[in-house]
Amino acid sequence: MTNLKKFYAYLNAPSSVLSMAVLRVIFGIFVMWQSYNKGVETFIGTAADGFEFKYPFFGWVHGGTEYAGILTIAWFVLGLLFSIGLLFRVVGPLCLLLTMYSYLIAADRYLNHEYMELIFLFLLTLSPAHYKLSLDSYIWKLPKFAPTYY
Repeated sequence: MTNLKKFYAYLNAPSSVLSMAVLRVIFGIFVMWQSYNKGVETFIGTAADGFEFKYPFFGWVHGGTEYAGILTIAWFVLGLLFSIGLLFRVVGPLCLLLTMYSYLIAADRYLNHEYMELIFLFLLTLSPAHYKLSLDSYIWKLPKFAPTYY
């Protein structure tokens, strides 16, 4: 077997999804912490202060006081469901969208780690991170390894 074929076989070998599952749990806890720590203030935005800073092309995204409490609770619950891996394929995109909404509302509170969080949530939503350490893996019999593509 040539070295190229060995390398190709190594790349296509089944791999454990445990590291992705641990990352999913950590990011779910991080989303819950963010919603608890600064949820209501984030969803209200700066409109109540009389000025708003917006990202370019996202001026149509506005915060408001009427739904700030409900969105904060929903953000916390989605982070909890994301962390425990229940209905992951539905909860993942919803958690990503609500986190993105909270990111776009307050441009004056920009932090690099929140941008990184959006990227990781997007990648975790597409990944098989719910194959291990999740309630989905107990309800539905999911494989313990990432799928291989030939």
